[in-house]
Amino acid sequence: MAAYGGIDIALDPFPYSGGVTTLEALWMGVPVITCPGAGFASRHAASHLANAHHPELVTPDFAEYEALAIELAADLARLAGLRACLRSDLRRSRLLDHVNFTRGLEAAFEDMVAA
Repeated sequence: MAAYGGIDIALDPFPYSGGVTTLEALWMGVPVITCPGAGFASRHAASHLANAHHPELVTPDFAEYEALAIELAADLARLAGLRACLRSDLRRSRLLDHVNFTRGLEAAFEDMVAA
């Protein structure tokens, strides 16, 4: 995890998107840029970014993926602002809402038992 301190921006790979690595990067304050494909395996980072309140880091095509990476790398104030808020944004997201997740899982189990 300490290695994330030396990373300015994480570029999500294609066609297999980062899942846990995206969450780790966000937790450590590293913005992740992604360009999701059509399949499930290429959409993990896009889902995580949307749920972590950063859909602006999801691009519709590779030209915008590249442009956003260059733009963000050149805008040190914006990059610093993102880095400062990523962990708190992730904390307040549904991704880390273990209480409501557990309640929903319990309700699903109760429905299965009752059926």
